[in-house]
Amino acid sequence: MLESSARTVKTTAANRRRQRYAPPPGLSRLARLAHRMSFAMLRLGWRIRGTGLEHLPRDGACLVAGNHASYLDPPVIYGLASPFRRVHFMAWDQLWRAPGVRWFLDTFDAFPVNLKKADRDSYRKANDLLAAGMAVGIFPEGTRSHDSGFHPIRRGVARLAIAHQVPIVPVVLTGADRAWPRRALVPRPGRVALEVLEPIVPPPREASAGARVAQERELLACLHERINRRLVALGQIASVPPLAPELTDAVPAEVDA
Repeated sequence: MLESSARTVKTTAANRRRQRYAPPPGLSRLARLAHRMSFAMLRLGWRIRGTGLEHLPRDGACLVAGNHASYLDPPVIYGLASPFRRVHFMAWDQLWRAPGVRWFLDTFDAFPVNLKKADRDSYRKANDLLAAGMAVGIFPEGTRSHDSGFHPIRRGVARLAIAHQVPIVPVVLTGADRAWPRRALVPRPGRVALEVLEPIVPPPREASAGARVAQERELLACLHERINRRLVALGQIASVPPLAPELTDAVPAEVDA
């Protein structure tokens, strides 16, 4: 049975209350200013708050994975995690084509992934980050969802977790889908909340490819159940949706660690 990781971060009451933003070290003055201004906008426009941040490992490699219904999701996770970790997010490669957006994506530790095929470059980047002990953010749905549920179809997060033997940290986002709906061009004011759940430890990696595919599905099913049960408890969905019968093999086999 998959277990919850005991490796957690103990945060002080003051940190939990204030949830201050701390730009990562090594940034230029302009980049630090962009970080602080962006987080201030999140606080003022969407009154973001985070709970369960003690479950985010302070050091060591990990994968952060959650439901994805809005463009607000990555910056909310990045900002609230910043006092503890830098989270390097996989992001849709087409966003790098938007004027002025590329610099912000690079500044906020994102890296591109092609969603239409098994992207070797992006998963090599994820492998390198995990090997270096970094936190990598992935949305297993592959795109923004059409409802408030969590519908993972990509096995990439499970394969990386098993290959590197690192925990998956489930995160649950609420309110972002209403603040910036899928079909809206611009966001609207609202409240956005992030809850970090206990990490999931992957099983030891099996030797055969067929056994590993079964492991990946079991691990993704655990993540699917954990996040959706929390969404049900929060009143976001009525019941846990079924896991997709066919999962996308989004990670090239030759990129396995």
